Amino acid sequence: MLSTEVQISKHNLIVIDNLMSILHVAKGDEKLEAQADFVQRCCDLAKAEKIHIILVLHPNKTISKGQKMEFEAISGTSDIYNKADNIIAVTRLYDDNNTNYGIDGEFDVLKNRYYPENPCVKVHFHKENTNYYEIDDSGKYKVKKIKCIENID
Repeated sequence: MLSTEVQISKHNLIVIDNLMSILHVAKGDEKLEAQADFVQRCCDLAKAEKIHIILVLHPNKTISKGQKMEFEAISGTSDIYNKADNIIAVTRLYDDNNTNYGIDGEFDVLKNRYYPENPCVKVHFHKENTNYYEIDDSGKYKVKKIKCIENID
């Protein structure tokens, strides 16, 4: 169904939010196999149609509030992070050392198949205009903003 939609509508970016809501499997071992199959089909679709697919995932229960995320902590099978080209963790920050300077989140590249750098960017979420603003080392907002779009039908 997704492949047909991409071919008809010529999408170049697909966002799937989230893997756990797509797969409905009762048994644990079947769930891991279904996840691996789904991720492989996404990889195949992305390559065949020359598109990008963003798959929203969540950490497993071992990660607690304020703890640094590692890609092995992604909930589900290891096939998910093994097959991904890039993994970007979007984390909300709660500690006063950051929030006192307007920093309430970070975008952290955990895996980058094509470049050696794995940057981490401190951000501020502006609630009124739903933009993320990158914060530089001096604590100032950079001009760069990342639009947050929600509830797209």
